[in-house]
Amino acid sequence: MGNFRLLLLMLGAIWSLEVQAESQIWLRNHTDEVLTIQTTARSAKPWVEGKQWTPGAKSVQPGEVVNIANFSRKRSHLSGGGATIVARIQPKPGDEHIELRTKVRPSLCGTRLESGAGESASSHVNWTPGEHHFWVVSSQESPFLRRFPFCQGGEERVEFLVEDLDVTKGAPSSSEDGLNVMTYNIWYLLGKPRQAERWKGIPATVTGNDVVVFTEAFKNKYRDLIVTLLRVEYPYITAVLDGPGAWFNGGVFIASKWPFEGLQPNHAGLYQAQQYLFDESECSGEDCFAAKGIQYVTVRKHDRTFHIFATHLQSTSPVLRSSERASAKLMLQTKRVGAWVASKRIPTDQAVLIAGDLNFDGNDPGILARALKNLNAAMPKRVGKTRHSFMMRRPGSKRQALDYVLYSSAHLSPSEATQETVIPPGLLSDHFPVRTVYIFGEE
Repeated sequence: MGNFRLLLLMLGAIWSLEVQAESQIWLRNHTDEVLTIQTTARSAKPWVEGKQWTPGAKSVQPGEVVNIANFSRKRSHLSGGGATIVARIQPKPGDEHIELRTKVRPSLCGTRLESGAGESASSHVNWTPGEHHFWVVSSQESPFLRRFPFCQGGEERVEFLVEDLDVTKGAPSSSEDGLNVMTYNIWYLLGKPRQAERWKGIPATVTGNDVVVFTEAFKNKYRDLIVTLLRVEYPYITAVLDGPGAWFNGGVFIASKWPFEGLQPNHAGLYQAQQYLFDESECSGEDCFAAKGIQYVTVRKHDRTFHIFATHLQSTSPVLRSSERASAKLMLQTKRVGAWVASKRIPTDQAVLIAGDLNFDGNDPGILARALKNLNAAMPKRVGKTRHSFMMRRPGSKRQALDYVLYSSAHLSPSEATQETVIPPGLLSDHFPVRTVYIFGEE
């Protein structure tokens, strides 16, 4: 009897609360098209813009996330069946549009949300505007104490994701006298979500290149699964960067269509690249727990040799040390990479590429200039609509370009070089892969 009375008291207290928090609706655009947005509110008891709800962004750029509406969760603002926020989105005028619906309904002790896309308001919908094949997904996130469907009231977030399912669309072919190189931070480290699923989409994402540099491939189980699928297209694959004394491997490996010069496969069919490991004086925070550093291979394509240096440099947002200290170590590491490249005494008439998650923001001109000077490297021309490679966590997040395939300023310069961020479907990582196309001309 005592427990029942306590339950009644708790329900009565919850029922008496007039929830005044707001909820938000986000739209994440993982296509290469700008999506326009028209948002309206429908309710039997009219909602006044600026009072019960506020519309947000009118468009969302490729690779970005925006807030498209804020709305009240007060029960007194609802009547009858509640209210519905409708966002109508389309790529271009005249293209087929789709409606994203978020319904606000009264519940036992507050209000609850229902979200979906299209006529059926489904959580997963195919959308084919023009020549595109998009996939629309809706989801909700709630604070822990409000994760009960009968007792929601505020602070939940609805998020819609629009993805382009044609991952290889626009992938350029490789020229006889050039090299197409992709770098991809695949986010396989301790505690990251959906590890048992994400790896399956990675081989299809990296198809069509000459060389692929992987970073954050720390988890042995999933790296081995990825490597098994890669071998069909990329038979030459290095063993992961590693060394004695570290808690974790370095997470860097290279996959190539073309043979590595001077290397033989080990018992697992992997090639041991030359490597340089950063010591404790060259790293900061939890980065020092891993055997981070640089891998070096030479790739022979037809009659031309390409020198590939692959690395994952210091994170500037460590948990265990300050960002200022980490940023200083990052710049120190760029100097170490530049010095190690120079130490190889590579003929100046051969191409030298430096690829990976370099962790300096190329959208900050001052930081970019310092890093390129230290590396003695140059940036390819950036093309495409997305100029960042680190996925935005929330609306208003900084757009950071962290992943690159650079070319050495001291060696053969390309006649053409372009670099583009690619946005694959499936939320495979917190980074987008970056694809670079190099043409060096006839020897």
